[in-house]
Amino acid sequence: MSESFILSIDQGTTGSTAVILKVDGSGIQVAAKKNVPFEQHFPKPGWVEHDLEQIWASVKQAVSEVLKLTERDHPQFAAKKISSIGLTNQRETLCVFEKGSSRPICPAIVWQCRRSAEICDEFKSRGLEKEIKQKTGLVLDPYFTGSKLKRLMD
Repeated sequence: MSESFILSIDQGTTGSTAVILKVDGSGIQVAAKKNVPFEQHFPKPGWVEHDLEQIWASVKQAVSEVLKLTERDHPQFAAKKISSIGLTNQRETLCVFEKGSSRPICPAIVWQCRRSAEICDEFKSRGLEKEIKQKTGLVLDPYFTGSKLKRLMD
């Protein structure tokens, strides 16, 4: 079996990590790993935001640096040997972009943010908790993006 490489990108809550795995006849090993942190913003108690441009910059920097580290430490490495890319992200962090330019229209509202708790409480007081659970499969909680998006649109 010839060797190949897998690029894995984990865009997390406090930073972006890129890992290159070397795959060959002896198994899988980490060829290189790079984490690039970015700032957390707390504009009010219970609110958590990220600058989407900083997130994107951290992803690009992590990937660029992990490629360089792999080239340095594994002379047989070439980017064309990357056979697949895995990606994971913050999932319930809300990001909204302008249609025409694809630029962010506001900071990312992080999954930890509780700013939409009042909307969830209002829905609960109206007896909508069961209906929302049936339609979405989710419990009514500010963790999920639906109430965050409603608050932003309001």
